[in-house]
Amino acid sequence: MDMDVDGNSNSSSNARDDKDTFESSLDTAFQRFADRIADNPTQVLRYEFRGRPLLYSTTDPVGSLLSRPSHTPANALPVPPCANCAAPRVFELQLTPHAISELEVHETGLEGMEWGTVLLGVCGRDCAPRGQEAGEVGYLEEWVGVQWEEVGGKR
Repeated sequence: MDMDVDGNSNSSSNARDDKDTFESSLDTAFQRFADRIADNPTQVLRYEFRGRPLLYSTTDPVGSLLSRPSHTPANALPVPPCANCAAPRVFELQLTPHAISELEVHETGLEGMEWGTVLLGVCGRDCAPRGQEAGEVGYLEEWVGVQWEEVGGKR
């Protein structure tokens, strides 16, 4: 057993260094995501038209794309523009992890989905397909980004 006779212990500085190393290794985006989801753990959908997505991670391809500074107009996502009218896309909604359990509630034998969140970017002009008559239903392709859950340190 080591004893500190002089009172010049390094144990507090070692503990501080260990804490700093641990905290720096945490994905702060994921912690923010987890804290926010913990406020309402049964929600399956997070809606915030023209808002900001709650990123699961900033280190995966989707997170690094959406978290880097961009030269797009305010609230626009740095993703391909609307293929119909070329307007920038904006965030509209995302699926939260609880959606997985709700989608699988009656399924047996599934190993489970492994995504953390699914993000939807839509046309900022909310345009209609070319040639669509007023009052008719029309469909356009929008942008979807999937942030995968880390499984065993891999995505």
